[in-house]
Amino acid sequence: MNAAIEISLSVLMWSIALFQVRNILLKRVWKTDPIAFRVWMASLFFALTMTFLITSLSVGINRLTSPNFSRLLAYSSVSMTLYLTASSFLVTFPTVHNRRQVKYLKPYLIGTLSLLLVIYVFFVSRTPEWIEQPVPATAAEMAFKLVLFTFATVFCAIMTIACYRYLSQEKVMVTKYRIITIILTASGGGAFFFTKTILSLGYLWQPLGARWIYVLSMLLMVGTAILWGGSFLHSNVYARVLSISRGVRCWPTYQD
Repeated sequence: MNAAIEISLSVLMWSIALFQVRNILLKRVWKTDPIAFRVWMASLFFALTMTFLITSLSVGINRLTSPNFSRLLAYSSVSMTLYLTASSFLVTFPTVHNRRQVKYLKPYLIGTLSLLLVIYVFFVSRTPEWIEQPVPATAAEMAFKLVLFTFATVFCAIMTIACYRYLSQEKVMVTKYRIITIILTASGGGAFFFTKTILSLGYLWQPLGARWIYVLSMLLMVGTAILWGGSFLHSNVYARVLSISRGVRCWPTYQD
């Protein structure tokens, strides 16, 4: 991924996170609306993730700390993003199945972060600095990536299913449109992390590291990042889209 895309995605994510800071502080959202605050924290961690993945910045961080330390920061940040988002959705969309799943999220997060730390300290930090390429160059890199990508795929699937279960219960059309956007974002993210899992396994079997899978993963990443931004749009935007779509559907009636 070139520098222009890396920086653009990072700027987009920071714009989303910082746009809400004033409202968060004025309304003391961490007290009045813990779920909204948790979602905002997820956007902040995602912005940090995209920042740590900027190649020039990650190289600087690694030189000041230890080899590949920027990847540990990025992977930990995206794990927190997924945990905060998934736990928020399971509480916001309270179906019977969703309530049962909430208690399993935190242990899975703690286990994943602990495993990432152990692999980094004993293996990844002792390998040469990674050069961004579709397939891992070492077994340590493969294991490190598989831990994160498996965790991310599972959490994206949890979010997609949780939102889908609740969708039919939602009566407000604007909210339903937002939930559909969230479903598309989560399913796109799940597809992205699944392709990254396949590419990581390319270390064991070369055909899994095919170029087209890598290109697909990049397209999914960009598309998911844009959808993530769309999920934070004001409800007025969704209301406008709804009114336009209704107008388009009614147009054949006027023609008759």
